[in-house]
Amino acid sequence: MVINEEDGVPPQFVELVSLADLEKRGEFELVKCLFHLAKMEVTERSRRIAKLVGPTGSVVALPRSQQLLVTEMAGRMRTIQEVIERIENPESGMGKVSYRSSCRTRTPSHS
Repeated sequence: MVINEEDGVPPQFVELVSLADLEKRGEFELVKCLFHLAKMEVTERSRRIAKLVGPTGSVVALPRSQQLLVTEMAGRMRTIQEVIERIENPESGMGKVSYRSSCRTRTPSHS
């Protein structure tokens, strides 16, 4: 079989991977993932997520089921997953940065 690169990879050749199995995939492995959006409006969010997708990827909005079907390299897909999780669950603490500082008071010595 010969595939013209300019036409992209036919969707039927890209495996649908569960979000739980995404970590098992290689950085440059082309995969599809389905994201359920409870708090976000699907059509608007699809436009924003599309900005994160590279030239081999795509985003399809499925408004009736409140889902996005995203095709992308697994490495970039993990970033997209993280962005969606942060927006959907901001209180989860994911991505929060905590700072810890220790201060000591020094007493001047008198010599």
